[in-house]
Amino acid sequence: MSAITKRLRNSSYLAAFLCTPPVTCALLLACFSCSEAPAAGAGEPAGNSLAGNASAGQLNGGSGGASAVGGSTSNTGEAGASAGGPAAGSAGSANAAGSTGSAGSAGSGGGAGSGGALVACDLAHAKGVAQLSLMSGGTVRKVRLFVPSKYDGHTRLPLVLNLHGSTDNADNFAGSSQMEEIAETEGFAVAGLEAVAGQWNVPPEATLPDDVKYASDAIDLVAAALCIADARVYASGFSGGGRMSSQLGCQLPNKVAAIGPVAGVRFPGPCPGRAVPVITIHGLVDTTNAYAGEGPSHPRWNESVEEAVLGWATKNGCSLTRITDDPPGPLSSYSYGQCSEDATVKLIRMDAVAHAFPTGTPLHTAKEVWAFLKLHSRP
Repeated sequence: MSAITKRLRNSSYLAAFLCTPPVTCALLLACFSCSEAPAAGAGEPAGNSLAGNASAGQLNGGSGGASAVGGSTSNTGEAGASAGGPAAGSAGSANAAGSTGSAGSAGSGGGAGSGGALVACDLAHAKGVAQLSLMSGGTVRKVRLFVPSKYDGHTRLPLVLNLHGSTDNADNFAGSSQMEEIAETEGFAVAGLEAVAGQWNVPPEATLPDDVKYASDAIDLVAAALCIADARVYASGFSGGGRMSSQLGCQLPNKVAAIGPVAGVRFPGPCPGRAVPVITIHGLVDTTNAYAGEGPSHPRWNESVEEAVLGWATKNGCSLTRITDDPPGPLSSYSYGQCSEDATVKLIRMDAVAHAFPTGTPLHTAKEVWAFLKLHSRP
């Protein structure tokens, strides 16, 4: 019996096909509970990481084995962590022995740990869009991954989780939000996540899919395929996706550096952990998610936008004196500054705009959100 067969029998693997035009597919094996896998970096010099260590995570001693990512196969075995390293696919449990950063996500080499240095990365990946799958909470989930053309397989990219609105899907929202166009220009990766039946489980209900775990697992999956700057992972979304990105800021502050909910900001407190910077954009005549809120009896949209923003400012330890900017025209904003860890909270209000994610007038939403997010990273 081959080593691969033994591990498939004794472990829990996910096979995901990555396809890019022309139709070129490669098999990515993500290991979720590998009892037979050796400890990461075992017997290796201090400082080697899963992503850059040819012997850590190779299957059957092969050169690269099934560590193909984005349609290309490693011939050297570097990036072997994505094909059987003990941390590949396990939420935030990378055992990158000797890594100078804190334990990284999905064998990504540790990344920029708190107080640690970036570890060298070598993960080739085709440019453009790849459709990935992963098993999360017993359910197969989709991840639409966009890789900008300037990705060189070594430089660590920021990552934005792009969360669609209710009843929408990842592919449609990729087009309507234009987040990937901004990513191509600015040089960051985008992971478009997709809710089951188009509805995010937020506020979370125990009987429904755990979308916080799904988002966490998706970050790990992408970090196993690309060189990702672990301290620069962000979440943004529209409407229901805005509520979901708010939930991620609250529950995943150890992975998400800052959030940008649009027409959907909530403060789902209490939110333990570090201060999380927030930018939110909302139309003043929104009747779907009303700016003034719907009152305490509403299950999803009780507090007003301003109450939610104040909740984040209070949680972040900001001065509660508003800094207002109200020039002539349809846009006005205010922010809370002097926050813990420089975690500013900012609200942009759009006059005469309803429930929308504008891509031109009165502003380009994705561009505005990214301009804020890129200023922040996890400490």
